[in-house]
Parts: sequence; C-alpha cells; structure tokens
Amino acid sequence: MSVQFSAAVRSDRLNAIWAGSIGSGINAAAWVASTSVTALTSWCTNGGNVYLCTTSGTTAASGGPSGTGSNITDNTAHWTWVGTSAIGPGAKLLFYTGSQPANCATAASGTLLATLTLPALEESAASSGGATIAATWTGTASAAGTAGYFRIMDATNTTCHMQGSVGQGSGDMSFDNSTFTVGQNLQITGFTETDGNA
Repeated sequence: MSVQFSAAVRSDRLNAIWAGSIGSGINAAAWVASTSVTALTSWCTNGGNVYLCTTSGTTAASGGPSGTGSNITDNTAHWTWVGTSAIGPGAKLLFYTGSQPANCATAASGTLLATLTLPALEESAASSGGATIAATWTGTASAAGTAGYFRIMDATNTTCHMQGSVGQGSGDMSFDNSTFTVGQNLQITGFTETDGNA
C-alpha cells in the first residue's frame, strides 16, 4: 500500500516536527495498547517518533509502532512513520566539517565549527507542504574550518532531528563562504524545509 499525503497533511507533518502538534487542532498522543484507531484520523507518538494510522484496527497489547516504515503492523492497525517527535523551542543548529553521517542516528563526525541557538519560533507555520524560517538565524563560529554538513538538534543538544549538506553556492544549506573562522558572525537568512511528498 502506498499512501500519498495531501498538502495539508504534509504541512501538518512539518508543524509537528517543529512544534509538537499536528496542525488544525489534532495532537499526537502517546501510543496506547489495545485501542481502536482510525485510518487517516488517528495519530500517535512512540519511541520518539510520530505516526499516522493508515489502516483502521486495534493496537497490540504491547509495543506499538516502531521504525520509519510506511506500513508498520500493530496488531490489526497499520501506521506510517511521519517523523521524529517535536524539535521544540530552543533548538540548536550545529555545523561540522566533513561529510554528513548516513543518518541522524549515526554519531556526528568532523570538527564542530559552530552551535547556534535558534529563535523561539524557528519556522513559520507550514503551508503547501513547505516551511521557511520565521526570522534570521544568527551565531558565531567557535572553530575554523570548511563546513560540510549541519545538524538540527533539540534544546538539550542530545537528539538529532535533521541534517543536511553545507556548501558554498550548493548543498542543502548554502553559504556565500562556507569556510568559517573563529569568531566569524554567521547569518542564515533563508531556509526552506519541504516534506518529502511535496
């Protein structure tokens, strides 16, 4: 089964990742055992992930959905992974040298060049499956080197929620000069996140 989400749902997924709520007043509550759930209406969180029910049914007696699949069996119910739980306010933007790791679960590598604490409202509310930053992100480089990738972490700087490449005129995040010097002021004036199905 392949699920294609509407622009509204894709926008809600982005809002969920940043703010912790699935838009339009729908909230993803913690997974509950042996509970009836409804396709494309029921949402849950489990193990730091957010899921949308794609096949109505009854959840299992224990466990719940896990992983990042698109057809996760949970007794007679099925779920699709939407993303990780909310990044939340006070998120950190980290820049490293080298190539980005295989995924967010892989330990960071390279030299940490800068850690920026993002504004309380990191991104504007998503629409049409995309979200842009709400204000300029600023900070100062703490080490010298050429930025190769970034990571967006939660406020405690323990959970990686997003990563991407950095380049000069290229990459997921582009700088006019990706070679940082100690004490250099950094400004991110534009950054757009697009849901995978947009």
